[in-house]
Amino acid sequence: MILAVNRTLGAKCPVCNENIITEFTPFEINYNLASICDVCNKSFACIKKGRNGNYILSVECYICEETHNYEISKSALLKSELLAFGCHSSGIDICYIGDGIKVENALRNLDDTLDEMTGDMAADVIPEISDVMKEGLAIIDHIAVNNKIACPCGKCELTLRLCRSGITVSCGACGASEFIKIENQDDIRNFKLRKSIKLI
Repeated sequence: MILAVNRTLGAKCPVCNENIITEFTPFEINYNLASICDVCNKSFACIKKGRNGNYILSVECYICEETHNYEISKSALLKSELLAFGCHSSGIDICYIGDGIKVENALRNLDDTLDEMTGDMAADVIPEISDVMKEGLAIIDHIAVNNKIACPCGKCELTLRLCRSGITVSCGACGASEFIKIENQDDIRNFKLRKSIKLI
């Protein structure tokens, strides 16, 4: 008899860089289980049945943008407290499966590690994205100055998070957010047409 043990999948969205937690039971992965970002709605990780009773985890990598596949035994999937899966190119963790608390702690530790790494590389990385991002930030500032950013809680304590493909605008009071894709001048032109931002 197989007990319905709750498992947690934690991974970084390759589009908006948010940490996404997906809880599931062994019965749910008898079908394809997808992890969908609740910020930008990107589907970027899934588990499906493989051969010999094993499972295949596929994750779109936030580092190299490739999709990595991992084979996991049923025993490891159901019993391991924490499984870590790394980018095939860099070796940096991109996904965790296991006990919910341990997965959340692993993601927090990953964030700390990435912050240290990006801090060291900031001088090289920022010039490549600064022109487009500065334009995007200027548009957000213009919208905010004109009081056109709406938030469900009404407080709208704005926080901004920059990632490779855009900017996440969030409310620090209630957590409502919107991801705005800003990768090139086409995105900037489209964003300029907007008169407001609505956080959800």
